[in-house]
Amino acid sequence: MEIRDLDSDFYLCLNEGAGEPRACWIKGRRRYGDREDCMLVAIEPPVIGQPYGLGSEDIYHLLLATRWEGQTLWPISHWPAHVYLLRPLDKSVINQPEIDTAQAQLIEWGELHRTYEDATAAR
Repeated sequence: MEIRDLDSDFYLCLNEGAGEPRACWIKGRRRYGDREDCMLVAIEPPVIGQPYGLGSEDIYHLLLATRWEGQTLWPISHWPAHVYLLRPLDKSVINQPEIDTAQAQLIEWGELHRTYEDATAAR
């Protein structure tokens, strides 16, 4: 099955459209440090973990936070939505409503798009 055929909530393009768009499924709202507006998502395909010291373990969950003041993810107020991408450092935090700033690492930024077609057109 191709990524565009998945029943996802939206699509993520990493750093100015580099690579294939990733399907995203919302897993819930999370507090991260002093921010109450972060979104935990599951992604497919995963982010390769090797550049982040994970060896062959890939990243299947990301914490998203808006990059621009005045924009929100609850609901997404602007398309494309520009976001920071953080990886949970411990899989146990995925189920926690609050994630401490020491429990996640900023790895990238990207854009959220409503559809696969919008995401591929932005690349």
